[in-house]
Amino acid sequence: MTKTQAESQFRDFHLPLVKEQEARQSGSVDKALRRTVWNDYTDALCKSGEITDRQYNDWLKPRWLLSARI
Repeated sequence: MTKTQAESQFRDFHLPLVKEQEARQSGSVDKALRRTVWNDYTDALCKSGEITDRQYNDWLKPRWLLSARI
């Protein structure tokens, strides 16, 4: 899996759930929550063999992750 594919999958399946939780809690972007969910997601990809250890260690969080516009 490429980082572009991982980001797309994250946006489609994980980010909507994060946004729902943010709306219930404060109504604003929870940067710590978003970073944690991204890290947990990439950790799961690595543990399942979908990405390599190197990809897991090299990938930074996407720039768009902490934006309220997405």
